[in-house]
Amino acid sequence: METVIALFVEKEARVLFLENASDLERVFYELPSGSVYPNESQQQALQRILMETVRLSLKEVVRLLTYKERIKEGETTRTIYFIVDIHDPEDIILNKHRGFGWVEPKEAFGYPIKEELREILDLYLKIKQL
Repeated sequence: METVIALFVEKEARVLFLENASDLERVFYELPSGSVYPNESQQQALQRILMETVRLSLKEVVRLLTYKERIKEGETTRTIYFIVDIHDPEDIILNKHRGFGWVEPKEAFGYPIKEELREILDLYLKIKQL
């Protein structure tokens, strides 16, 4: 089973969305994410994924939000969603994405995002209201 970590990076009540660069026809926004390597702890993976995607360092894990498993072509992928704070949020350097934006979570539903992220975003909003 592959494990992927996706991050709700927060800054002043906004969340970081990255513009994908893989499909020139269909632009969509996503969270910083990446696979967990074998023999890598979640903490190591969190720090590495932030460095690889946006060149930012992890300040603190605010909370584990949820996880979701999906099976595609017989392979199971578990995506674990964390809410995190980072150091120096103004110093973003993109590696694999075309652009980024700090989005108010309630406004994010108007952005081109995949349905799976819409579901997780809804949960994120519910937890933030508690």
